[in-house]
Amino acid sequence: MQQLVLAGARLLKNGPRYKQIALPEGINLDLFLVLPPAQFGVIMAIRTGPAEFSKWLVTARKDGGALPSNCQVRDGAVWRDGASVPMPEETDLFNFLGLAWSEPGQRQAGWPKGSVRAASVPATAMEVALTNARRGGMAGRL
Repeated sequence: MQQLVLAGARLLKNGPRYKQIALPEGINLDLFLVLPPAQFGVIMAIRTGPAEFSKWLVTARKDGGALPSNCQVRDGAVWRDGASVPMPEETDLFNFLGLAWSEPGQRQAGWPKGSVRAASVPATAMEVALTNARRGGMAGRL
């Protein structure tokens, strides 16, 4: 890889969506480029705050995460039923998930204490059936 040096900075990684630059101050600057189909709001939310929170955001609810089980995050975008969901701002992702926006340093994985997720974020029919099945309810027995 060819090294680029600008005012004492060195290019360490030069991928199409990720660049890393070593600054003279001893700081590595990470640049995440948002290229279609990626959405800025999704990239910003998963690249700021604690790693555990980011992992929770992109994990399906059926597996303990925040993402509706009929959705997935792929290529920096949320996909629902095969279509990309527009999320130009972080707040779009938080609203989609039924979460209040918070500063990156305040973000914690898991539903906020005292929240009733079912009331604020509609579960899919499959999530309801799985929950009922785990509890032994009739709706889970198909």
